[in-house]
Amino acid sequence: MTSHDDLEERRIELGVAMAESSLDKLLVDLGKLVEEGELPDNEVLHGSFSYRVSVDRLTVFLDLFPPTEGGEPLESLSIFQALREHGIDEILEENVIFAVSECNRERKTLQRVVAAQGIPPKPSKNGSIRYNIPFRENGSETIDEEKKVDYKDRGTILFVDVGEELAYVDPPEEGEPGKDVYGRQIPVTPPERLFLSAGKGVECVDGRVFKATVQGQPVLRGQEISVREVYIVSGDVNLSTGNVDFAGSVVVHGNVAEGFSIVCGGDLEIRGTAESASISVVGNAKINSIIGENSKIDVKGSLEARFIQGGEVKVGEDVVVGSYVLHSYLQAGGSIVVKGRKGIIGGHLVALDKIETTVAGAPMGTATVLEVGVMAHLKAELADLESRIDKGQDVLNKIYQVVKAILPRFKEGHPVPSSMKERLKIVQDKKEALTEAIQGWKGREMVIRRQMAQMSGAFPTVSVRQKVYPGVEVVIYNVRKAVREELRFVTFFRDADNNQIKESPYS
Repeated sequence: MTSHDDLEERRIELGVAMAESSLDKLLVDLGKLVEEGELPDNEVLHGSFSYRVSVDRLTVFLDLFPPTEGGEPLESLSIFQALREHGIDEILEENVIFAVSECNRERKTLQRVVAAQGIPPKPSKNGSIRYNIPFRENGSETIDEEKKVDYKDRGTILFVDVGEELAYVDPPEEGEPGKDVYGRQIPVTPPERLFLSAGKGVECVDGRVFKATVQGQPVLRGQEISVREVYIVSGDVNLSTGNVDFAGSVVVHGNVAEGFSIVCGGDLEIRGTAESASISVVGNAKINSIIGENSKIDVKGSLEARFIQGGEVKVGEDVVVGSYVLHSYLQAGGSIVVKGRKGIIGGHLVALDKIETTVAGAPMGTATVLEVGVMAHLKAELADLESRIDKGQDVLNKIYQVVKAILPRFKEGHPVPSSMKERLKIVQDKKEALTEAIQGWKGREMVIRRQMAQMSGAFPTVSVRQKVYPGVEVVIYNVRKAVREELRFVTFFRDADNNQIKESPYS
């Protein structure tokens, strides 16, 4: 960082340079007056010079003024002496001698002659990280109303093979200090080093190249890159496969048959239909279609679907539906956006942030509840997470106390019995699994607290791009409004002054 003294010194130098520049311009104008005969012919001027140092102190510029008839010529030695008296060492003597000779010989003014030159510093180069794969961001892909999900070459869940290079860390390069015209060193800013750590399923080679050690889904969280194993069902989840319970990500190329379940510890992709299925997802989910009144869907991240028809769907973050939502209970910890022409028909939709749809309700007055500004489900989940974390921490403390009490009993020369070793190994494995689970719970706790903080001053709305039919009820912060007549192009919001729901043009 530049100190106050350095800034003050630069300010003074800049002021001096500006003053010298003004004086130099005056001398040039005087020279022109002499050439044009505006000054008396008997005025005798000796050869003269002025110099100025650039603001960065890397260059000294000379302005040379020739003598008039009878005046004394310029002397290079006097210029050298004057520069050295002011502490300037890096003088380009040949450059000055040549310019002085030309000025005397041609009787012309020479400006901005470089008299001294420092060495500019070579800037440092910060370290960098180059990723060899496009890590997916939430909401980076959409589901179209008229067709199924547009899955790319590798599918919605990115998949890598063993040995595939995931990222490269380029080390920083130290710069080289420079030297100003006074011979003083010009320091350079040290470079920044970027760090990346290898998580599960990844190895780091030579501290620079990160490679996958298992097949699976690459995940980047903060400064850690890992590969989460992916379980692929090439067809349907049915009697031939049984229920799916997998700690990593899951890809189902077909359908999930009625009554079957999927428990997924990562992201989930179902390219077909989930019919009255039970699905639990820790990450994000992309499901082509959800049907059946017995459907139970729980997604901690975001959800994208082509349509939802029946059942109970709870999502921790945002929901995007390409076509319609029909007679369903849909709950989102963020926003709900329904893009299709049919919109929302019947059921109860709850969102923390906003609900946006093309159409709400139906001509026959189908009961449809659209509710925003609700934190109840987040509070319930937060309480559950806090309880889990507390209980888990208690268990970890007990494990620590037991191990601390047992191991000192086996002094040097008295090995731990094999049966005890086996038990300690099991305890250690359980401890690691519990520690990892607690970290996951704490991560989700932070997400919920951030959502609740963001919503504390939010302005939740229900927006309908086309029609709102009678039979629709809008609820905002527990304030209710029943739609009695057909409305078009409208946004519902709560007027905080009188605690009533009002309408404005769709936006």
